[in-house]
Amino acid sequence: MSGSRAAGVSLSQSLSTAMSELSDSTVRTLKKDTNNLAGSTKKIKQEACEEYLKEYKRFVNGEIDSVTHPVTKKQLTRKDRIDFIADQCRTAFALRLSGSRSRSRSRSKSDEDEDNPYKSLKLPLAFKDIDKILEYPTKTIPVKNKHLISLFKSTKNVNIEQATELLEKYLEDPAITDTNVLLYRKIRDNIREDYVPNYNPFMQAATFNEYIKNTYYERADYAPTSIRLTRAKVVILNKANKLFDKAILYSDDNKTADDFRRNTKENYYKYYAIEFMLLQLKKLYIHRHIGEQAQLYLRLIDKLIEGTVNITNPDASVSFDNSPSWSASPDDPILKAEYKTKKETELARIMDASKEYAGSINDADFYTME
Repeated sequence: MSGSRAAGVSLSQSLSTAMSELSDSTVRTLKKDTNNLAGSTKKIKQEACEEYLKEYKRFVNGEIDSVTHPVTKKQLTRKDRIDFIADQCRTAFALRLSGSRSRSRSRSKSDEDEDNPYKSLKLPLAFKDIDKILEYPTKTIPVKNKHLISLFKSTKNVNIEQATELLEKYLEDPAITDTNVLLYRKIRDNIREDYVPNYNPFMQAATFNEYIKNTYYERADYAPTSIRLTRAKVVILNKANKLFDKAILYSDDNKTADDFRRNTKENYYKYYAIEFMLLQLKKLYIHRHIGEQAQLYLRLIDKLIEGTVNITNPDASVSFDNSPSWSASPDDPILKAEYKTKKETELARIMDASKEYAGSINDADFYTME
């Protein structure tokens, strides 16, 4: 049958091969159906995945002709969809496929290890854990180790060296495509590419701090009026400024509120990486101007990360319908008529196609999101 495979090829290899043969358009179509997606925040949870993979093994072995969908409970016969969901399950929860025949409930320890080398980890990792892992080089050894141990199902007699090795192996395993792990890799790579070439969350704190100081620290031994620019200002502060400007300023790729939301979501890993570096600058340049600038950009980047880019200052420029002087039509009939005339005149002025700013007016205010 279509689900059979050549003898000697593991189920895991068979699935990997099947996934590699799917066209990009097929994968995109399958991803659009949220019922096909597995993960802690997706519709297919771990328990359902485990049951699904049991049927999947029987399907691949030719014992059954269909597999029960873990969400809709309908019988699936299309091999591409069956393979896709199986791949979602094994990568989202680090579930392993092994052997060519169904195994009995009585399984040896070696069988379990073969199926899932990460079985001792609490999976999937939450982003708060990813966040702490990325910050390992900035933390003390006791703080780092305490969090590392918390990632294991059993915290008794955990060997720190072995635990570190296993966690690092999991995060680097190309078969693991959990959303948070993928984000972890993008953030790590961005820190390496733009700021700290030898950065590794598992590097020694002393090594990390030495690199930061040697690369980005300048003694305050020059005149306050000097135009000398430190590497910290050129590389990190300028990068923060450009990222924030690009996020909020009008451009061909940033014309509407939807564009703004899409761009900030797509660039989240860059915001995280620059925030990570700004925190290092703040520590290096405490009580100095660069430290104050770093704190300023931290506030701005935080707003992008948290999605709270709003202006509440009453003197700030906000949209017509909500500005302090235009938001509520006055009760007095004369003032009300004057208000309506001024508003219509001003709207006509800014939309005048003959003006030089025509076409640069957003259909939504970036700050108020209206």
